[in-house]
Amino acid sequence: MTVHANAPLTPEGSLRLCLCVDAGRPIARIAAEAGISRRCLAKWYARWRTHGEDGLLDHSSRPSASPTRTSEGIADLVEALRRQTRYGPARLAAELERLSAVTVAPATASSCVAA
Repeated sequence: MTVHANAPLTPEGSLRLCLCVDAGRPIARIAAEAGISRRCLAKWYARWRTHGEDGLLDHSSRPSASPTRTSEGIADLVEALRRQTRYGPARLAAELERLSAVTVAPATASSCVAA
């Protein structure tokens, strides 16, 4: 994808906008002129002040950790039961609770099998 060098939503464009804010121009006015929200420009400016130009690069929105993620052991139990019985998610969840005293939601059982 080719992006115009002066486009406001590229790292170079957001740097230009941050430099305007740094020069003392109001964030709201600069954001309105660029066609973006004041909140977006304020976020870019804060990242630029904290991390420099690297803070303006796109980054993943994926969380760095998922503390409530289903453990590998439980996922393995779900997969093994699915292979043995070919049950659907709701019945897998019920059977796991009955056989192993492991409580999982049907949606969790489904995601363990799909992964």
